[in-house]
Amino acid sequence: MQRFPLVTALIGAALLTSCANLGPATPQQVTVSSTGVEARMSDGSLCLGPRPEAAQAWSGQLEGCATPYAYEARIDNRSNLLRTVLEEIFDAIGYQDGLAPVAMVTITDDAGRSFGFASPPSLQQ
Repeated sequence: MQRFPLVTALIGAALLTSCANLGPATPQQVTVSSTGVEARMSDGSLCLGPRPEAAQAWSGQLEGCATPYAYEARIDNRSNLLRTVLEEIFDAIGYQDGLAPVAMVTITDDAGRSFGFASPPSLQQ
């Protein structure tokens, strides 16, 4: 008879946890490449924001998301000596996409909530 309250509590906790995840998926991780923005959502889906050729800043609507998300991406052209050297080496061997661009991405949902990301993520994350 003592097990009944424990089982009931566990079932209740499981139901509350599942209800908390019923909202729309939120962005969890962002990667910027030469082709655009890839946003991994909390439900595991991948949303894409294509980059116009050689654009340093662009915005639009993420594609492939269950709910609409606007995004804005800005490439940071500032560099450091080590990155410059690595870029030159990769360019010389024909591997232009060897280093991901340094960028800031903001994703905004319909409710106006914004999610900011740095790509590549900092070592502290």
